[in-house]
Amino acid sequence: MEEPFPPLAPEGGELSEEAECEQAALLEVALDLSEVGDLSSSLEKLTAAICLGSATSLMYCRRADLLLRLQRPLATINDCSAALAVNAGSAKAYKIRARAHAQLENWTEAQSDFQKSLKIDFNEATEEEAKLVESKLAKASEEHLQRWEVVGGADKGGVVVRKGFELKSSEASCRLCTGAIVEELELRGERLRYRRLSGTGPDEGWISISLKDKVLACRLANKTADAENENFEEDEPPFPEMAPNDIKELEDDALEKQQMLKAQSAELADEQHFEEAMEKLTEAIIVGCATALMYGRRAELLMRLGRPRAAMRDCCRALELNPDSGKAYKTRARANSKLKRWTSAHADFQEGLKIDYDETTYEESLTVASKMKEITAVATARRVKEEADRERKQAPSLKEQELREQRARHQEEQQKAQVRKTRSCLLHRSKKYT
Repeated sequence: MEEPFPPLAPEGGELSEEAECEQAALLEVALDLSEVGDLSSSLEKLTAAICLGSATSLMYCRRADLLLRLQRPLATINDCSAALAVNAGSAKAYKIRARAHAQLENWTEAQSDFQKSLKIDFNEATEEEAKLVESKLAKASEEHLQRWEVVGGADKGGVVVRKGFELKSSEASCRLCTGAIVEELELRGERLRYRRLSGTGPDEGWISISLKDKVLACRLANKTADAENENFEEDEPPFPEMAPNDIKELEDDALEKQQMLKAQSAELADEQHFEEAMEKLTEAIIVGCATALMYGRRAELLMRLGRPRAAMRDCCRALELNPDSGKAYKTRARANSKLKRWTSAHADFQEGLKIDYDETTYEESLTVASKMKEITAVATARRVKEEADRERKQAPSLKEQELREQRARHQEEQQKAQVRKTRSCLLHRSKKYT
């Protein structure tokens, strides 16, 4: 925890001549001590000078610089704010405060202060610091940004945007287009306050994420979470061994050994020693002639150990041995959910519940079903949007074709009219001469 902030200058009038001389002497000593590296003593002298009164912006900046070098960023920010209260145009105060914010990883505040400093007094070194902070801010924003995609309203040009949370609040002048990506600013029930990142529509406002049985906006996966999911396979240890294929029947000794290992595994699992329980069960499986139930039990242990891919393999083997194993379907569904494979998870939950219904699994399946609903809505909305885009692209060509046909008909009519006119003239001449 940081020490108490050093005191600021007392409020009051101008210093006496004697006090000014004392203050100047203290500032000179503080500067000398700073140059020889005695930062703590320099801070004491500078604080004494400030406490005499009439402290300038430069004095606060000097002390802020010392505090930052002493790893006291909060006190630094306090002194920089005091300096800016005296002189709002102090580039030095903004710069030092930006560095203090950066030390605290307050990247937004650091970027803001660096930009203000550069506007007042530009220099390349500060610009490089600002660029570094900007990259840190972009990375932090990307990691924590919660994004949504608008999937509803394709047939109406997007979804309705309102200026307030209430559904009766005033409506924005235009809709937020289908396919737009927005940043979540606030989520209250089914209402989302957003900031637009891409697509067309109002920059900010409130939208509904669902309406009756329709999904209007879907939360997009966080990039950090996606990266973790992609690295799942790399993080997971090698899959445990399967039963040998060449053993068709166990002898009595082998069967007795297998039963003993299974019992030991069950005891270890009861005591929450899942790693050891999995190892014992693997030994039992390697003995040979492993049943669907044995693979199902090991899959459950693997899930407890955070190894969904290995669990899925065991469930698949269990279902090869017994296609009616509800336990294997349910465990595989949980493994698919862990890996965010919602379609496969939904299918496995449904199969497991058909074979062996239970309330706990049903409750789990509802979460996956809602994910499936979102996926279906997204797919439908995208298909509708693609069809609408194709129609818009085809519209000009269809219109051109129609115009060409109209011109052809007009030319044909003109030609017929010319033929009629020519015949009429010839007929008139023939009558004249006769």
